[in-house]
Amino acid sequence: MAQYRGIEDGEDGFELKMKFLCVASAGGPFEDTAFCAGFMVGNVYAVFKEGMAPEDHVTLESLVEQLDLVAMKYDYVCKTIPDTAADGWVYVTYEKMEDDIK
Repeated sequence: MAQYRGIEDGEDGFELKMKFLCVASAGGPFEDTAFCAGFMVGNVYAVFKEGMAPEDHVTLESLVEQLDLVAMKYDYVCKTIPDTAADGWVYVTYEKMEDDIK
């Protein structure tokens, strides 16, 4: 079962802290990584939908374009800093768009 806890030296992949019973590794119909990616982007969307900006966080580099689209929907822009501790991961911050950029 997928359990996200981040990447540690020498590890491949990641696991979610919350167990998902509907993923392939638990006998479910959904591919683990895709389900986890949707869950992570969905969490960011939910925070924006409540009228707040998400806290800075580390995420998979492959999710940045989608996170930026979600941020733009709420007049924010997603900024990244490479995470030197783990390949394929970035540190993400969200900044309110300037009025002339909207």
